[in-house]
Amino acid sequence: MGPPGGRPRPENPLCAGGAGRTLAQLQLAGARETLLQGGRRLRADLRFPARLVPHARAGRDGDAARLAVSRTAPRRLARVRRGSGPAVHPEVRLPARRAGRGGKACGIMKVAQVVRRFSFDEWGGTENVVWNSTLALRKLGIESEILATSALSLPGEEVRDGVRIRRFRYFYPYFPLPGKDRLALDKKGGSPYSPSLSRAMAKGGYDLIHIHAGGRIAMLAVAAAHQCRIPCVISLHGGFADVPKQELEEMLAPLRGKFHYGGVLDRLSGLHCNPVREADAVICVGQNEFRLLSPYGAERRVLYLPNGVDIEKFAGTPKARPVREEWNIPAERRLLLCVSRIDYQKNQKMLIPFLKQLTGRGEEVHLLLIGPVTAPWYAEELMALARQCRVADRVTLVPGLAPDDPRLVAAFRGADCFVLPSLHEPFGIVVLEAWAAGLPVLAAKVGGLRRLVQNGYSGLHFEPGIPATLMSAYERIVREPGLRESIVGWARQEVRCYSWPVIGRELARLYEGVCHG
Repeated sequence: MGPPGGRPRPENPLCAGGAGRTLAQLQLAGARETLLQGGRRLRADLRFPARLVPHARAGRDGDAARLAVSRTAPRRLARVRRGSGPAVHPEVRLPARRAGRGGKACGIMKVAQVVRRFSFDEWGGTENVVWNSTLALRKLGIESEILATSALSLPGEEVRDGVRIRRFRYFYPYFPLPGKDRLALDKKGGSPYSPSLSRAMAKGGYDLIHIHAGGRIAMLAVAAAHQCRIPCVISLHGGFADVPKQELEEMLAPLRGKFHYGGVLDRLSGLHCNPVREADAVICVGQNEFRLLSPYGAERRVLYLPNGVDIEKFAGTPKARPVREEWNIPAERRLLLCVSRIDYQKNQKMLIPFLKQLTGRGEEVHLLLIGPVTAPWYAEELMALARQCRVADRVTLVPGLAPDDPRLVAAFRGADCFVLPSLHEPFGIVVLEAWAAGLPVLAAKVGGLRRLVQNGYSGLHFEPGIPATLMSAYERIVREPGLRESIVGWARQEVRCYSWPVIGRELARLYEGVCHG
């Protein structure tokens, strides 16, 4: 069933003769053709203007994970390989691992997946991508280890599902730094030092370093790759193009009034590179950053590679109690679900007056918010607003669930509608999870959501600062005949192109390109 009025689905001009290939497949194909050009090593002459990503006054050392662009950083050779064929291949020719240092023969390819923090108790989009892409690559014969600071966790090692996870001690170069400020930086925006992480990257015997962080962690990873003479890839998970000024100021708030000695350490350790410019390839998970970077001479090594989803997990029968039974939500209430960090960026406060308006006209509705609390003050304001609007008994806040918690799937499968009111969103993995679960999506018209969600087809847009547009989108889903079923149907087709096996194969091809340029 198509949208009402018999309107055909928007057709991508690249789809000539490509029956059955969705927008996601075409984007992957076009982006890969852009990156994988030439059968030899090509010089990437990146001349990004200094104004491209302005420094924040309080964050010029890289805090808040800002990857500032410098004109003085040395150029690097981009190693690329010619690609061919459709966007999705059933087979991937995996890169054979090089001879190790000293000429010793090695086994399969070994990759360091470097991330600022990695805690199963504080799960976010970046952790989701690192974990699931690691599992997908493993099925393709590529071994990965996850290296992170011990932020929100403990130093040491663990092995989970056959994946080695290593966490290292770290510190922030500010004094004084009370525990609450350190915790705020751990949760969001911190740019720490970790000498032990740096040594582990240099001595780990890796064939490639994949960076999923910004700031000093990214610079340390680049330095380790240079030292070992191996390629490095960096993924931009947001924060390069989409962070509003107000949010950046909030992230830097814990640093105000502190003595900063990071500049001295940066100079002593030689941390002055620009990771984006130094990397052998740059992965953009959002179209905004891809469009920002590609016109500035980086076309040959900038790839748009979206995030993925475990379709079978979210489409299957949940192994948990029904969501309404789990959290005592009356059966007669329509259940609105929002899964995201409890944070000012995610803008959950917008949903409270919306809920009040619905209940005020007699509708039986309930709001379920699930996500780790990265801004405690915002969570307090959120619930205070719910009490003020007299809808606190219709709001359930669950402060985060582990990624393998079956109650998360039960929430998606038991809800009636998914709402994401973010002020900015580079991609939006939770939209893929909602699609896989068969939920209609109402998404803010911001960042990567503008292009991920095709308005009227795979979801409906609304303006995050205009409550009336959210109400209008909601009423269309509830009252317009056939629209809900149409949106769910289109979304289930689209989400198949975002499965982790698909994303893993594209990532394996990229690794092949940078390792065998």
